Amino acid sequence: MWELRLCTAALTLLWSMRAALGENAPATQPDESSLQICLAAAADWSPVYPTVQIPISNEVDAVFRLAKGEKHKHMAYAWKAVDVKGISSGVVLAHGTIDDYVAGVFKMNALRGLETGKYRLEVTADDQPWKSQEFEIVAAQAAPAVASVQDLLPLRQGTTWTYAFVLEVAEDAGVFLADVAPGADGKFRATLTLSVAGIDDKGAHVETCRNGKLVFEEWWKLDSHGLVSTLRKAGDETLVMDPEQVMWPWPLKGTKHWTYTPKDRSYKLDCRVWGPLAVAGPSGQTGGYVVLMEQEKGHAKLTDEKHFVPGIGLVREIMINANSGQMLNRQEIVLQGVK
Repeated sequence: MWELRLCTAALTLLWSMRAALGENAPATQPDESSLQICLAAAADWSPVYPTVQIPISNEVDAVFRLAKGEKHKHMAYAWKAVDVKGISSGVVLAHGTIDDYVAGVFKMNALRGLETGKYRLEVTADDQPWKSQEFEIVAAQAAPAVASVQDLLPLRQGTTWTYAFVLEVAEDAGVFLADVAPGADGKFRATLTLSVAGIDDKGAHVETCRNGKLVFEEWWKLDSHGLVSTLRKAGDETLVMDPEQVMWPWPLKGTKHWTYTPKDRSYKLDCRVWGPLAVAGPSGQTGGYVVLMEQEKGHAKLTDEKHFVPGIGLVREIMINANSGQMLNRQEIVLQGVK
């Protein structure tokens, strides 16, 4: 799949709400039910950047999943103000109902944006209290000092990023890696490196190796759009990115939403970025950015969540491929160091 790299206050608001749900089919259910505020929902209804502090935005998501054996005919949810300037405590800002689902995402959209303050999501199941979670809309952090787009990451020949690689697959997926044996838990673990092998007219030639074996090649550039991909190669297959695909947009101005469609219109990616946010770098928590790319085709969905830190680059990536909310495979890489 070329679309995503494989390796790897009175408020005058127009409110809209919806529950985006998986197909009404058996889903993998944990021992305990859960409700989690987050930036967005991944392909398998897991949370993208779970948090109770959302930077100023016009949308908040919450993913839910019922426990193993738990069933409800009817669930209702209400997004409420708790301590928001100009809004009385307890005022319902958005609400809705769903029936016969075991996992999904509740969304709240405010077309003119959400004011800073405290809010709460309350959920009932079959007319009985089920779960609730409070959260805050907070002012954005100060952006990291980045003088120019060239300072986003070191695209110099010889630069190497080293990652811990973990691949999890569904039991009946039939996936194997020729060079990696699964562990006792069925997960594949390896060391992944991204290295700038050279610089040419297409950009920085980045080679991806898993346990020292070349598995993927990509050419990156830093230009007025940010970090972009110009060319991808796997084995004998080569794909020219036309137009070039933005992976990390510039300038660094917080939340942004855009789409990517190649010239041949063979697919479409829905893309968002949030930040600055606290993300985990090799030396601990630091200011960074979360980029999410999503692709859907029928019941199939692929999400690619990337965490970037200025001056370092990609520090974490979670790619999930799912069908009707059922995880088929989940690949995660976490930066161990860069030199």
